[in-house]
Amino acid sequence: MLALLIVLFQCLIFLIACPCLAKNIIVFSPHPDDEVLMSAGIINCAVNDGDQIKVVIFTNGDIGGKQAGYIAIQESIDGLSVLGLNSKDIYFLGYRDVTIRTLYNHSNENVVIHLLDEKENWNYSYGLPDKSDYYTSKFGEPALLNVKNLRMAIESILKDDLPETIYTTRLYDAHCDHRGVNRFVVEAIVSVKRQIPSYSPRLFEGIVHSLDGDDKWPIRDLDVNQVVPFTKPVTLGEKTPLSWPDVHHIPVPPQMLKTPRNDPTVNLKYKAIHCHLSKVSDYHYSFVKSDEVFWDRNFSNIALLATVTVSSENISTAKLAVSGQMDVPFDTEYYMREWITNSETTGAWINLSWNQSYLVDKIVLYDRINLNEWITGGTLYFSDGTSMKVGELSNNGAGTVISFPPKRISWVKFVIDKYIGYNSGLAEFEVYPANIAKYASLSVSSENVKTGQTKDKVIDGYIDGLPFHPTWVTIGQLSGAWLKLTWKEHHLVDKVILYDRPNQKERILKGTLSFSDGSSIPISALSNNGTGNTFIFKPRNITWLKFTVDSAIGSNVGLAEIEAFEAIPSK
Repeated sequence: MLALLIVLFQCLIFLIACPCLAKNIIVFSPHPDDEVLMSAGIINCAVNDGDQIKVVIFTNGDIGGKQAGYIAIQESIDGLSVLGLNSKDIYFLGYRDVTIRTLYNHSNENVVIHLLDEKENWNYSYGLPDKSDYYTSKFGEPALLNVKNLRMAIESILKDDLPETIYTTRLYDAHCDHRGVNRFVVEAIVSVKRQIPSYSPRLFEGIVHSLDGDDKWPIRDLDVNQVVPFTKPVTLGEKTPLSWPDVHHIPVPPQMLKTPRNDPTVNLKYKAIHCHLSKVSDYHYSFVKSDEVFWDRNFSNIALLATVTVSSENISTAKLAVSGQMDVPFDTEYYMREWITNSETTGAWINLSWNQSYLVDKIVLYDRINLNEWITGGTLYFSDGTSMKVGELSNNGAGTVISFPPKRISWVKFVIDKYIGYNSGLAEFEVYPANIAKYASLSVSSENVKTGQTKDKVIDGYIDGLPFHPTWVTIGQLSGAWLKLTWKEHHLVDKVILYDRPNQKERILKGTLSFSDGSSIPISALSNNGTGNTFIFKPRNITWLKFTVDSAIGSNVGLAEIEAFEAIPSK
């Protein structure tokens, strides 16, 4: 315990003394309380690390009327204040509870949605007298509660900050508003990326309402003198394509591990949840766990920037194959958001093309979520004259990943060779730029060969640092430790992502990226919760880059992963 306190004190002194470039984070929450349930630890860590973090709350939690909304807004402000967040960094969009999914599915973006059984009725956004809703603060007046204004607000917030890390609820959350929020957030990210092609955030998606039911998940821990991790929802693999081994277990800070965990004067997450007294229950308190869990999506997918042509389509559906949106089998309102051919089976094709070439090494194909329609074989053709066969695609909503040696291409075409059903198509077609760090020669200042914590671990694709996924670890080095990537040819690079070892006792506080062109850039403190730090800079035409640790705490610094990417040209 003493050692941990020393580490925390060193971190605090560093953050006070060194004004570094900050990580930029946004949390999108469907209702007042979801933000603390799914991400209280993330918010508190970001505040303590000096990161730029904002929380955006879609609805006012006003299913019981506007007075209930006023109470819920204040409770969110109080709960986030407990976590250290200033109210200026909280945005209330001021929409009505249980309307978000209905809004997303409405064909007319100007139509205002009303609740049918309301005694009170209002159609505009609102906040508190001393905390206005986002529209009033930004534009001087409330907004009509329609799709157009909601889309405008989300895009405005993203463009103002261009956060590299975003948290929100997952599409497979059981609550309709939570799925609707995911739809709107993904749609806004895609829209901003198409305007700013280099924008490639990571989206972390969590579940607040499992398909198991709120009475069964999260599990109710009877022993208040321990704080345990989240467990897998029982129906996860049965009702969704999600895999529990793919989840990111992000540890909460030490003050959320304190016991008894049901004492708001002791446990910080319990205290933040306890602020929501108008609705709190044992279900809410069951989120007091030792971690917070998310699946992540990478929006470096350049298919979103492509021109799409197809052999045929049913009612203009070609563009739906590159929308960033997936179908949800149990939600019929979201169903059929796919590219569907006009009664084609074998021989049907889809082509993605760009006005410049990209270095790519991964494609992900999502079959239509329909057990009666199934692609069982196909061929990918590339502009460099190569091709490769593809076997049967997953038919449960999961993507089929096709990896290959890097190719520099300006178009790719997928042709369906084998098919079961009547109307072939795809739910989504993704194409990813190559992480060129994987193809570099590596050299390091030192590595721990005896424990298997060697340099090759920084390019193995695993970033969680679990015992069976070792990280690169130096031998007794702190400041002065370094890692270098060298390529045989020049690459125009503008982005590097560094993942510190997810270990609270070992943390890189400051570093330098230097390049073969003689330039260098300072690196701020790295998050050590497994989420990584993205550093974007002016493109450099280089043959090597080197990361040097300038300041650190612990005994043996290192990295879980390093990624480097070529620049994506602006339009």
